Amino acid sequence: MKAVILAGGVGTRLWPASRTKKPKQFQKLTGNKTMLQETLKRVSFLKKTDIYIATNKEFVSEIKKELPNFPKKNIIVEPALRDTATCIGYAAMILSLKNPDDVWRLFMQTI
Repeated sequence: MKAVILAGGVGTRLWPASRTKKPKQFQKLTGNKTMLQETLKRVSFLKKTDIYIATNKEFVSEIKKELPNFPKKNIIVEPALRDTATCIGYAAMILSLKNPDDVWRLFMQTI
């Protein structure tokens, strides 16, 4: 099984805590970990190589900073910032090409 964490949104609904450069997936809302870190922890029953993060190019460096041990090849970078459905479709296409026989799940915790 594969999991995809959606972490490319700009978090406008969480304004003013969420800003363009620091959207909700990078916010510490309920403890000392960001929403992204908490979401990764929730899918930790999977191998790290079976977890993917879908994001846009603006957030790749922040993801690498927050998750230094996360496999870089498992970061799916959207070619353009579109909406959630486009991100899900793009991630599904990438995963189906990489792992045609696997089952995968979308964890939409950090949209």
